[in-house]
Amino acid sequence: MNITEGEKNVACALINAPWIYRNHMGVAFLRICVGAMMLTHGWPKLLMLLNGEGATWMDPIGIGGTLSLALCCFAEFFCSLAIIAGLLTRLAALVLVLNFWVVVFFADKGANWAQVELPVLYLVCFITLVCTGSGRFGIDHLVRRKLGCCYEEAPSFYAQRPAGAEPSARAGAREPGIGS
Repeated sequence: MNITEGEKNVACALINAPWIYRNHMGVAFLRICVGAMMLTHGWPKLLMLLNGEGATWMDPIGIGGTLSLALCCFAEFFCSLAIIAGLLTRLAALVLVLNFWVVVFFADKGANWAQVELPVLYLVCFITLVCTGSGRFGIDHLVRRKLGCCYEEAPSFYAQRPAGAEPSARAGAREPGIGS
């Protein structure tokens, strides 16, 4: 099969998305979608807490039903709002990681995979957000720029080439990291 130069260029453009903020867009999409989905779980719990139904809530770690519900509400409602906005994203995601750690390993202890699959999926998403932060499209980035906080970027993978290799068009090119 012979591939023309034009077909090769189209295929390369599709594989190597040229827009330098594509990673930031992916993080923002994950952050906003997972945060919005988590709000649908946090809102009913907040209403339960405000209606004084905390005593009926489960107590998986031995701190009392009302306090367990309050911590769960804080994580699933208020931390979700922060994640959607990209405000203190790593800290808010860490709170949700702890929340879902309790759900998976204490509250749903002994449950089958079908019952813990969704909490495990949320746990994985929030661990990812702890690692990535808000990306460029969040309030955290605006605060970092305002304060003049800069992160040292790792050398670009594309800038490294074996000794004696021909320099390519990408040699020395740098792409902003997700945390910048």
